[in-house]
Amino acid sequence: MNVGGILGNADVGASVANCINYGDVIARGSAVGGIIGFINWEGLGAFNCVNVGKVYCRNGSTLGAIVGQSFNKNSIADRCYYIPGSATGSKYTGNAVGDYESPFEDSMTGINCAYIDPSTGRPNRICEAGTNGMSLVDTLNRWSLRVLGKAVWELKEGNEYPTIIGIPTK
Repeated sequence: MNVGGILGNADVGASVANCINYGDVIARGSAVGGIIGFINWEGLGAFNCVNVGKVYCRNGSTLGAIVGQSFNKNSIADRCYYIPGSATGSKYTGNAVGDYESPFEDSMTGINCAYIDPSTGRPNRICEAGTNGMSLVDTLNRWSLRVLGKAVWELKEGNEYPTIIGIPTK
C-alpha cells in the first residue's frame, strides 16, 4: 500500500496543488510521502505544497518528505517545501523525494523543492525567480497568484507555518 499525508497513489489525472500536511505519516507502505506516496503517471505530481509533519517507515520502503516514490521519469515535485530531516527510517530515504532504484536512472526529472530553514522560516533556496528573501507564505502566494489568479495562503498570528485561507486552525 502507498501512503501519503494528502494522497496515497497519484494515478491518471491526479495531482496535488496548494496543500499543506501538518500530520505525521507513519506507515508500512511500499511508498510513503508527506504529500504523495506514489506517482505512477507522466506529468503528475505535487505543486506548491508544504509538508511540516514527520514521515517515518521502518520496513525498507521508499520515503520522502514530499513524494515517497515516482515510477515515471516525467513526474514533478515543483515549488514544494518541507522540514529538513523530516523523512526517516528507510534505506531508500530522500529529502524531498524518496530514493528508488527504478528502471530510470533518475526517476523524477521535475524536482524543484526546498527545505524550510528552521532559523528563519524561509525556504533555503529559490524555487521561483523573484522570490529571493521572501517569506514562505509570500513565496507560496506568488505561484498561486500566477496560476490561480488569487492568493490562497496566509500566516495567522501565533502560527509557525502557513495555512490555506479559510481553513480553521488550532
